Formats: sequence, C-alpha cells, structure tokens
Amino acid sequence: MKWLRMTAGQGDGNAKITHGIMYANGSGVLENHVETYVRFSIDVATGYTDISVSRNAKKVLSSMQGCLVTELVAADQKLAAELFEQTRASKAK
Repeated sequence: MKWLRMTAGQGDGNAKITHGIMYANGSGVLENHVETYVRFSIDVATGYTDISVSRNAKKVLSSMQGCLVTELVAADQKLAAELFEQTRASKAK
C-alpha cells in the first residue's frame, strides 16, 4: 500500500486508478467512498491517458455525486485539488 500511495502521488496513472478502486471496494483498505471520489477526481483532472479507464472514472464520479452529501463533495473537491497540486509539484522536481 505504501508503494502504491507513493507512485500514485508521483502521478502514475495505473497506481491512481488502482488506489481509487481499492477504496471503492474496500480491498486492503477500509471502504471509503470519499477517498474513491477524491482519487477518481484526480484521475479525471490529470487526464489519465487510458480512455476507457478515464471514462469509467467519470461515470463513477457522476454516480457518486448523487450519493454523497453536498458538503462532502465540496470537501472532497478541496482535498482533490490539494492532492493534485502535490502531484504536480512532485512531477516538477
């Protein structure tokens, strides 16, 4: 999990998607739809190149918005923006 977090933080598309899926399914981590939303938001924002995966991430985001409380979506978007900036900063190094 530590390796996955590290590579996802460095912008690896496969790691980012895997990380989001793990939170969606509770695979190796506690199931957390907020984290899923954040991870997939980052995937969509960074333009992950696998079109089919990116399309699926967009579908997941769209369906989750109806399930999550409005305040949580706003908090998730803030966290996603912060993680996006961290990813961008680590790529610039």
